[in-house]
Amino acid sequence: MINEIDKGVLLELLLTESEKFGLKKDKIFNVERIIFGDYFNGIDGENRPYIQVEDIAGMLTKMVEFLDDFN
Repeated sequence: MINEIDKGVLLELLLTESEKFGLKKDKIFNVERIIFGDYFNGIDGENRPYIQVEDIAGMLTKMVEFLDDFN
């Protein structure tokens, strides 16, 4: 997306397609940034659901913990 027109096209596409799943705009755009991850239950193991990150501060804390463990 290089301009506001492209962003508008994407937004309309997202809203149109999300309605097919019964999702409303306030459920999709409920945070400043839309980020998904599969690491909130730990990074080891098979059960790693891919979920929306609503707590950015919590995400950053987890990332620092993982980095500390790695180093």
